[in-house]
Amino acid sequence: MDRGTAYTQSLAQRDQINAQVQMQEISLKRQLAEIQRELAVLDYANQRNISLDKVKAELAKSTMQLNTQKELAGMVDPNKVHQVAPTGMEPAGRAPNGEAFQK
Repeated sequence: MDRGTAYTQSLAQRDQINAQVQMQEISLKRQLAEIQRELAVLDYANQRNISLDKVKAELAKSTMQLNTQKELAGMVDPNKVHQVAPTGMEPAGRAPNGEAFQK
């Protein structure tokens, strides 16, 4: 076997090992993120003296609301301005169409 072939094979082996290390690192980071999320949920439950099931239900409800808003926002005509959810900061009444920023 000549030196060029041996060198090429060693580079290929090194690249393969590096790829395996990177995949393991990604897997470990994903597991760490899941553990951190679970700890945050437990901390939230402990701070508010509520059960873990109730926290999960609140998170699921919030997720559904946000997903609904995102879906509704994607369904509107991009050339028109639509309000997905009320802000609670607007005065009573409604400005004429096209004059929302002036009044």
